[in-house]
Amino acid sequence: VLARRLPAGVKGVLVLAGFGLNGADGLMLSRRMARGKGPLGGLGPVMALCLEPGPGRLAHPAQAEARSLAQAAGVAIRSLQPEDDPALALDQALAACPAAPGARLLVVDALFGSGLTRPLEGTAAGLAEALNAHTVRRALHVVSL
Repeated sequence: VLARRLPAGVKGVLVLAGFGLNGADGLMLSRRMARGKGPLGGLGPVMALCLEPGPGRLAHPAQAEARSLAQAAGVAIRSLQPEDDPALALDQALAACPAAPGARLLVVDALFGSGLTRPLEGTAAGLAEALNAHTVRRALHVVSL
C-alpha cells in the first residue's frame, strides 16, 4: 500500500523509531527499503533516528534485533537519548539526508502505535513538534505506522 501511495520524487528515507514494537516495525521497514528490492527499493539512502527509553524503562526485546538487522542492511542509525534536544537531533538527521533540488524525503513515524492512549510527552513530544515545523518548511512526505 505504501509503495502505491508514494509521491514522485522521493529520494531518501528517515524512520523515526520508538523503543517498542512499533519502532521495531519501523526498523524492519527501513531494512527492506535499504536493501533496494521490491516496490520500496530505490528510494535513496535510509536513516533511522531511534528514541531510547528513559531511566527505569526498557526497550522491547525485538528492538535490538530489528536495529541489528537494519544496520546490517545499510541503514544509518542514530540514537536519541531522553536528555537530547529532539529538534537539534531531527535537524542533524535531516541535514544528513541528501536532498537534491525538488526531491522529497519520506519520513516514517514509527514512534508509537495506534494503541497509544495518552498525549506524547518529553523527547517524543519534542520530536513530533520539530517534525511538524519541518514539514511546513521542507518537502517531506510523512507516513505513520
